[in-house]
Amino acid sequence: MTVTKTAIFDAFGTVVRIGRRTNPYRQLLREGIKQGRRPHPGDAHAIMTLNLELHELAEHVGILLSESRRVEMECALRAELNSIEAYPQCN
Repeated sequence: MTVTKTAIFDAFGTVVRIGRRTNPYRQLLREGIKQGRRPHPGDAHAIMTLNLELHELAEHVGILLSESRRVEMECALRAELNSIEAYPQCN
């Protein structure tokens, strides 16, 4: 698995474009809701600041993932990351 070593925060969507949105972290929180876990105010902070793999993040916030669901979400995350490209004016 390729490790991501860079983070770009593009609050206004003017630097990079996500070509294929899969929303893996939203999927993770929805999985928690299915399990009866309500989203917590600190979830976004944990997602944005902790250096954890997706399955580690799930464990950290108390969401159980089956092996197949974990693989599905990791593939979605990888697809989204691979679809990110800089806008031409930002190259």
